[in-house]
Amino acid sequence: MTPKLRALYALPSNVNQAISKMSYEFMSCRDWGHSWRAYTVDIQNTGRRKTFHETLLCSRCETRKHRDISTIGEILATHYTYPAGYLIPGWGRVTKNDRAALRLAIVQILLAREPEGELEIR
Repeated sequence: MTPKLRALYALPSNVNQAISKMSYEFMSCRDWGHSWRAYTVDIQNTGRRKTFHETLLCSRCETRKHRDISTIGEILATHYTYPAGYLIPGWGRVTKNDRAALRLAIVQILLAREPEGELEIR
């Protein structure tokens, strides 16, 4: 039996559908990158090795980035915990054109907010 492979790239129709359902915070993080801040750090003693487990929290979308760090500062492992709704099943990798569509959606949201005085448009 052949293992089920994940889609390598998102289909344009899937991207537009996903964007229409995505929150502004999720769109912003996908375009601009996450806005990390320190959240927790713990000392891990596993056998003969001591490491630090650091958790960073995105101030926009609440994604958590977990890093295991050695006593000399090397990053040993990294993984993420995403909030409900952030991951889009079957979406695949986002292409340059997909990011462009995402940026346009963000700009449209920001322009719509301008009359409320939330944004300075020049």
